[in-house]
Amino acid sequence: MLCLSRLVAGIVLASTLTGCIGVGPAGIKNDRAFYREAIKQTNQEQILENIIAARFFEAPTFIGVPEINATRSLSGGPSGGSSNLGALLPLGQLTGMISASDNPVAKYVPLSGQELIQQLSNPISLSNVYRIYNSVPETTPLFVLSFVRLTPGFTDYNRAINLIYLLDLAGAITVSSPDDRVLSLNFMGKGALTTPNSEISGDQPLQCKIDGISHGDINYLWSQVEQIYSVSNRKTINLNSAGATQNVKELKGPVVFTRTGQGALQQSETQNVYVASPEEIYHIIHENKYYSCGNSEFYFAGRSKTRTIQDEWADYFNTSLNRGLSSAAKADVLRALGSDRALILIAKSQIRPANSFVETYRDGFWYYILNEDKTSKKNFALLSTILTIQAPPSPVTATVTAINVGGSR
Repeated sequence: MLCLSRLVAGIVLASTLTGCIGVGPAGIKNDRAFYREAIKQTNQEQILENIIAARFFEAPTFIGVPEINATRSLSGGPSGGSSNLGALLPLGQLTGMISASDNPVAKYVPLSGQELIQQLSNPISLSNVYRIYNSVPETTPLFVLSFVRLTPGFTDYNRAINLIYLLDLAGAITVSSPDDRVLSLNFMGKGALTTPNSEISGDQPLQCKIDGISHGDINYLWSQVEQIYSVSNRKTINLNSAGATQNVKELKGPVVFTRTGQGALQQSETQNVYVASPEEIYHIIHENKYYSCGNSEFYFAGRSKTRTIQDEWADYFNTSLNRGLSSAAKADVLRALGSDRALILIAKSQIRPANSFVETYRDGFWYYILNEDKTSKKNFALLSTILTIQAPPSPVTATVTAINVGGSR
């Protein structure tokens, strides 16, 4: 009888450990996945909510979850009965009762005061731009979201981003950061190019004929970068952050101004975050996929009245290589292309989406990013990184929890 009771209790406990109710190692395995997914999803929803709020010119609001304290208790035992006094208890008449309780305590900390200023209102340091560059291969979204002023001449902003993109595409440029105040553009010469291929037609955009452009083309692209920053015969161009310096003239070399976290978020007020009907979003994704030669950094939204998306991609790849255009003409073309660039596409519908990456509801409409939209998902993650990379250490002290895991013998 005693041995049978122990056997049944062991079976019930084993089924508990491997079933829906987990304790010990099984509890850690189940809980970590559950809480991780919940925090990831709510963080994404919070960022999307702030993107939409920025479009309505509202201040962002962030609430962090620095700690979740989950305690779990489990109790149970076998019970049974028999109509024959003194007879062995049949297995079929045994029942098990297991009761479990999970009491998570989550701490919610609204971002405010100095923490808010440090995370959202301080300009992004150039060393942080470099850290993100080493983690994110896409240069265009990084530079657009990180820099409010990238060039000495205001009209050269989009032209410089285009040149950096093309050189990066060819493996001919790297970025480094000696300290928080300097970001270096380093020319790598031949890059990853091979011998020009005469079989590739000249009207194909650069990314489609990356093995077909000459080393002279790459040198020509870099010479335009030098011209923008008023230097010559340099393999490295150092960009200096103005930071808190009152007199910009004290800095040697070109000066750049980075955005704050809130400034990056406020790109939601510009064309860089494009909100449209699901039908238009699908059309934009399809058209860009067909004409961009596999580019996955951004979209052209097709808002130009005179240029198609196909025309815009051809211009984006070829304008800087056109030796017949003046610098001013190139700047004008690329500035117009920049005004039609979209980093993140957000669908807007009164019907809740069936398969979204992230969604939020506001004023009778669902706003969401399509799950298959890899470009928007990557740039959404980039914006999230920019918003959090300067976050100060959490001021919340972790709660020390003691859990009784055993008893006396």
